[in-house]
Amino acid sequence: MGRPSRNYPTPDTVYHVICRGNNRQEIFLDNRDYFRYLELWHRYKAEMDFEIFAYVLMPNHVHWLLKTGLTPLWEIMHRMHSTYAKWFNHRHERVGHLFQDRYKSIICDTDSYLLVLARYIHLNPIRAGLVREVNHYPWSSFPGYCGNENTILNTSFLLSYFSPEVRKARQKFTTFTREGIDQQTESIEKQDLYRKPQKEKWHIMPFNSNIVQPKIEPDKNKTPQLTINQIAEWVTKETGVTLIELISNMQQRHITQARSLFIRIAVGEAGIKRSDVAVFLDKNRSLVTRVMEKWASKDVPPQTKQLLLNFVSNLQQN
Repeated sequence: MGRPSRNYPTPDTVYHVICRGNNRQEIFLDNRDYFRYLELWHRYKAEMDFEIFAYVLMPNHVHWLLKTGLTPLWEIMHRMHSTYAKWFNHRHERVGHLFQDRYKSIICDTDSYLLVLARYIHLNPIRAGLVREVNHYPWSSFPGYCGNENTILNTSFLLSYFSPEVRKARQKFTTFTREGIDQQTESIEKQDLYRKPQKEKWHIMPFNSNIVQPKIEPDKNKTPQLTINQIAEWVTKETGVTLIELISNMQQRHITQARSLFIRIAVGEAGIKRSDVAVFLDKNRSLVTRVMEKWASKDVPPQTKQLLLNFVSNLQQN
């Protein structure tokens, strides 16, 4: 029996794609292999009209963060990897499958997830012990975000989250990425990056500054119409703290207070699980618990309490 076909997705869908070598074998044996693989991506990008936001090429697997155009993801990956596998096998005088089964693809449908995912991809070489500095690894898109030329990469989309000025955006993007070096990766793992491949269904990711609604269901006993991104949008608007700052490790007083307010509303008013709030913020669940304990003991600044009252009042009026 043949494999079931994948559903055709809509254009403008953003994916995290993971491809591994068959039996965990290496898919790049020397620099020429890396160069050839990237050359093929350059060729097919021009032919099939898709955008690349981030990538990393590891010795036995690759990560891609990309947005499809009219060509479905399955066709992009099939043409790309079948061409490379034939070239690789011929060059190294080998036979058999180079890549392990099907690639894995996860639809990226929230802004915070997209940013944390880009950081996760770029930090792969450090976690694997290949380099000590993220910008020292030549086979990722991170150098492109530092200003190095990269003809297959679209850096403007992710940089737009940090600043309208390119130089400042690059600095903030670099800082944001390096903040993740000492952090646990469990927030990414909790979002099932390595779950079974999901069907590529119709799902448009709007490319603007609006916050996209995630798929986190609130407690039925709380306020069901509230989503975590609606809360984030309200908090950032009322406090002036950006989404980037909210999920960063910055400890300035106004940022920590905004983060505290966000956690209190998400958990206390919307009934969203603490683990889901931690995932959204790219933080440990213990932080969410500590914040809730402070609210319980009323160890919160008056202005933050007032903002909570304003939120509840607006909610009741609506």
